[in-house]
Amino acid sequence: MKGDRIKWVRNILYEGAESEKVVIKRENEYVVLPDMKWDGKNLDNLYLVLISYNGSDVSSVRDLTKEKHLEWLESVLKDIREEVPRYYGYKIKPTELRIFIHYQPSYYHFHIHITNLKNNGLGNQISIGKAMLLEDVIENLRSGIDYSKRNITYFIPENHEVWAKTGFKEEYE
Repeated sequence: MKGDRIKWVRNILYEGAESEKVVIKRENEYVVLPDMKWDGKNLDNLYLVLISYNGSDVSSVRDLTKEKHLEWLESVLKDIREEVPRYYGYKIKPTELRIFIHYQPSYYHFHIHITNLKNNGLGNQISIGKAMLLEDVIENLRSGIDYSKRNITYFIPENHEVWAKTGFKEEYE
């Protein structure tokens, strides 16, 4: 179900789209910019997204491995905690950032969500069965957990196309 809903991601990474909004850019690694759900003004509702340049190789948490990605993820976490507060004039503290990955992701190009802990307009975007804290993912990789083989329980909304493909929903209606 990966599909090709990510032309806008390629436009950001390779065509310079939204370059005036970039908060952090690490050449050939990632770019951090405001998510379209945020007005860009109220820091209590801060919502940024980190888009990885290696997103075609890593489409979800299932593709992450200790050998290939642990050191990079640790560096990303450190960078976010240092650079986001600096960018916003230290009006937000590193400890006020919620940094997470969705599983299943809304699009299959590796990305990380960064929000203010005070942001209460996220609905189920941060709920159990939807969001995995980056710190937990890092710790699991350190512990040797292989996400490609691990069972991961997650929430699928009723309108998700997977229901139509599996016929599973009809069994429970």
